[in-house]
Amino acid sequence: MARVWVLSDLHLETAPFPDAYDPPRPEFDVLVAAGDIWEGEPEKAVATIARLAEGRPSVLVAGNHEAWGMTPARCLDRLKRAAKGGNVTVLDGDAAVIAGVRFMGATLWADGLLSGLHLRPHEATGEGVRRPDGQGTITHGDETALHAVQRARIASMLDEAPADGLPIVVVTHHAPLVDRVPAALRVHAGAGLFASDLSELMTRHRIALWVHGHIHAREDRVHGSGTRIVANPAGPLFTTPGFEDGCVVAV
Repeated sequence: MARVWVLSDLHLETAPFPDAYDPPRPEFDVLVAAGDIWEGEPEKAVATIARLAEGRPSVLVAGNHEAWGMTPARCLDRLKRAAKGGNVTVLDGDAAVIAGVRFMGATLWADGLLSGLHLRPHEATGEGVRRPDGQGTITHGDETALHAVQRARIASMLDEAPADGLPIVVVTHHAPLVDRVPAALRVHAGAGLFASDLSELMTRHRIALWVHGHIHAREDRVHGSGTRIVANPAGPLFTTPGFEDGCVVAV
């Protein structure tokens, strides 16, 4: 059984002394960081996770804020370059076996269905992310397309996973279910940017744990399929109610 330390949405770019974040380390085998560690500076996100893990392995997926000021592809390239040769594994539509657990991950983005954003594909989302072609800021159509690719990739990885008994943990930044998007966000015009419904994947596959971030609300529950869903986002200046420095999940 592996002990997974779960963190996300530290948003250390908002902290006056970001390097002062040095919580007591829980007993863990793998640190899983579900994105938005440091806005616009992927190298600092990787360095932070490596520092927190203290030589133990970690898994990181890019959040939307890591890509601030650049294209998603450029963000991922910088993350992977920064992580090369170290103990931080950046997942982007791929999988890795660590500590006896099969981790699969991607940013995921969102399909916009929650609030009809998919119907306005040419409209900018308001985020500081560049479009995939680098021309202007990212649109709802861009995010819908990114979501479709990454959702298909996660589904393919699940379909192709060997029947070797290893527990599967999926890590995404965006939320995989829409029903727990906080009420305050549901009335927001951009609510469709936060979550999509991936319950079909949970029902069709044996997924032990799904870790996500992005919605700035704590979550720990078991889906009807048996998949445990956990989010432990700190939020800017560590303002998310219920955030735990030492949130550890046994898998």
